[in-house]
Amino acid sequence: MKPVFLPFLLCMALVTSANATPPTPPVQVELPKAEELAAQIPEKGVFTVPVRILAHQDVAKLTLVVRTTKMGMSGRREGQIKDYALKRFGKGETQTVELKIPAQEKDGLYRVEAAVQIEQKGKSGVVSKGVLIHVVEKGQQRLTTPIELRRTQVAQKKEAFQEALAKKPKQPEIGLLMESTAPVPAELKKHIKPHTGPKQERAKGSGLPVTIKPYISIDQSKSKKINNKNLLAKRGSGRASLPPQFLTLTGQVVFEDWYTDILGNPVFTPLANATITVIVDTPLYDLFVDEAVTDENGIWSMDADPTLEGADLYYTVSLGNQSLDLRDDLGNEYIWWSAIRSGTETIDFGQEILTTNAEAAGIFAVINRGWNHIVMEGGQDPGHVEVRYPAVYTHWDVADERVDIAAGHADIPDLILHEYGHALMHYAFGGNPISPGGPHTWNEPFQDTGLAFSEGWASAFALSVCPDGQYTEDEGPDEGPGDWPTCTNQTQPDIGVNIEGFILAGSRLGEQNEGRVAAAINDILDAWNDDNVVSGIPNEDRGRTVYEDANAADRISLATIYRDHMWGFLHNDFQSFYGALLGDLTGTTKSLTSDILLYNWMGILTGPFLCVASKVAMATSPNYAVTLDGLRAFRDQVMKPLVVGRHWMQSYYSHSPEMAILLIGDSEARGSGQVIVEHFS
Repeated sequence: MKPVFLPFLLCMALVTSANATPPTPPVQVELPKAEELAAQIPEKGVFTVPVRILAHQDVAKLTLVVRTTKMGMSGRREGQIKDYALKRFGKGETQTVELKIPAQEKDGLYRVEAAVQIEQKGKSGVVSKGVLIHVVEKGQQRLTTPIELRRTQVAQKKEAFQEALAKKPKQPEIGLLMESTAPVPAELKKHIKPHTGPKQERAKGSGLPVTIKPYISIDQSKSKKINNKNLLAKRGSGRASLPPQFLTLTGQVVFEDWYTDILGNPVFTPLANATITVIVDTPLYDLFVDEAVTDENGIWSMDADPTLEGADLYYTVSLGNQSLDLRDDLGNEYIWWSAIRSGTETIDFGQEILTTNAEAAGIFAVINRGWNHIVMEGGQDPGHVEVRYPAVYTHWDVADERVDIAAGHADIPDLILHEYGHALMHYAFGGNPISPGGPHTWNEPFQDTGLAFSEGWASAFALSVCPDGQYTEDEGPDEGPGDWPTCTNQTQPDIGVNIEGFILAGSRLGEQNEGRVAAAINDILDAWNDDNVVSGIPNEDRGRTVYEDANAADRISLATIYRDHMWGFLHNDFQSFYGALLGDLTGTTKSLTSDILLYNWMGILTGPFLCVASKVAMATSPNYAVTLDGLRAFRDQVMKPLVVGRHWMQSYYSHSPEMAILLIGDSEARGSGQVIVEHFS
């Protein structure tokens, strides 16, 4: 093969690599596509919708639960529920159920969730869910998908804006392009849930939304000129009438989250790290004032020029910043705007709630939590990550480099964080995919090692954000005090995969199963010790006998894993990764980590993963220990901070045993090797 073809083949490999999908659930529900729903006509006031259900595992008892809720600002979880009992399922079998969706009397949008609920190991919970939208306009009933609804709404807004612009080209009504915020009703303010835990990292704002930017003037001097005369007229002349140094603007933004508390009350979650832009409303083009970013409690503030006192001001809020951007499947932004306010010295816009698209805000909040975690605990900002919702499928799109979330997955934090975890690995490895992608399940003992590492890392990252030991298939409609988002409850009532106590029959090559990889990384990171004793009897399907996870007092940080051993490297499988990791550890930390890896049935490392060449070169030196310590310091302080340095390190680790064998048989080479080691020590 000619070398000239290699770049072309590498590019083709990147383009054709399969996307990274979530683990396949035990049972999967499939709703009709948009064109099939559009053809539905209610007969005698009822839609009949065929729903296909496919079993990927044997399931003894399951139910199809259909929940219909009116979409709106609050009380979104209240609605109609209907159960459809399903017969026993065998792996590979399908059933088709005809849903009966009654016509609604009142105009509005109704969210219809069709969820498969199973019973497994004493737990009951949802494992797969699909969503359709029931639209009622002027008494006319129709069904559609969340994607088509969003596309229609955006198209209608753009059309209305263009019609208004054609009539008044110098007075663009940009409010027609946005949704609106609204004051939180006084009786519901008690349901605003303040942030708990450590202070979050604040992202940088992304500026004016591109949707409205062409119709906003960014010349701030214009806003000063507009208000100077009015301000001086109101204040009079003289030193005592001088304006304050700043005009303070502030507010708080919240959204109704996907869950209720255990009493069924709505939960209003502060929208953190959203970009706020403050704008002056004028008869012509509106004027940009400044931008801010909401803190962990959804609060924003800025000090504006005091000459803006008395001006008509409003703000926009968008689901984006310089580290994260959430848009719909066609790339349209989610933007809201507030009512207009004016005042002097301090203008408080108050506590406001997003009136639409709460699901999108919820996904943004979950991924923002993941970004905070990787920056604060993982020690590395991965850079900008793009997210699309609602999408046709949930996956990490390798070619387009974005996280896609389907409507049925908007309320599953572990799954959302899993897909964000794929983005983290992608950027850590320089955009080089290591997995063939495609469907996969937890109970496959012999997976591709690249897939096992990729999927195992993604699930382990989700559990590092929400350390409850379980990859939860669906959180359910309500959350207790120790559930999401605090994640302190280690006895999750919901259906999911127990990663902390992962069990898989026939799996004795841990690096070939995503569950084993996830369990190993989770054990390295988490504060919980565990072993393979189940009901007093060792179970090797859970872990290798004699070994255990016992590092609660000597854990490794996420930064050691991500920043120090993933960022700038390229590990094609878990063995390559943990070989590099163990090579950098010492003392009890190394031995306890090694025990965890062996406990989770990882292959026993031999020469190819050990840093042995330098040790052979220095074997006869009286300064053996001091010189090797100096070499490690050079590695950590000079090589690791550079991406190219990490590549050289990885190349050295890979070829270290070969070099060691050569050095053992050649005394002259050992002498030269010693000179090199001492030079860099």
